[in-house]
Amino acid sequence: SNILPLGVLCEEAESDTGFAREGCDHVLHTVDRINDKTDGWYDNILPNHTIVTATRSVGCVEGRAQSGWLELEESLPGFTAVIGPICSNDVADVAGLAWRNSTGNRAVVLGTASTAPMLGDDAEYPNLARALSTDKKLAEGLVDLCASLKWDRVAILHDDTVWAAGSAAAFQASFHGEVLRGGVVSFSLSAFRNGSVHARELLSRLEEASARVIFIATQPWVQRAIFAYAYDH
Repeated sequence: SNILPLGVLCEEAESDTGFAREGCDHVLHTVDRINDKTDGWYDNILPNHTIVTATRSVGCVEGRAQSGWLELEESLPGFTAVIGPICSNDVADVAGLAWRNSTGNRAVVLGTASTAPMLGDDAEYPNLARALSTDKKLAEGLVDLCASLKWDRVAILHDDTVWAAGSAAAFQASFHGEVLRGGVVSFSLSAFRNGSVHARELLSRLEEASARVIFIATQPWVQRAIFAYAYDH
């Protein structure tokens, strides 16, 4: 059969458990099912082709996506598509026009969860297909929810990643009520990771703005830290 080389850029393929590992396993399981032409699952998809994969772990917003891509090129030359990375910063790194021009790659990037609005620029991010709608649509839905519940005064908390900053900007642009004075709180994700920014400080700034309804756009592990601190204190 004909061979289709497919790169996979996972968050953490080597993780023992958890979502980071599951995302990669889902891709590899689906490929196995497509490649098996006799099991009754997806037998009509690519009946004359076999998908060959190579996998690299690139984390999420850790600056590893481009090096992971180059490692894929060494282990699986000639791939025409890549599933992942999961995070918008990393998708921007490997799908951006500047990177493509510097490396000559034209492979299709299939973003599974990259919803940052800026990635909708087809000229700047060519050959990028995304599985989820842009956060502009999510922002519109959340604005409608605020209107329905008569939440007309809000605060916004977001980190500095491509996704979070874009999501917060989309919400603020769509919101028809009042964003509280001092109520837009942004922070460096790397600073939170290394401990120089703490949930205590972020919550204190929101309290100073008398925030009661807060739009939050940050990584899940940061959200857990913020919610845990708020619960404990």
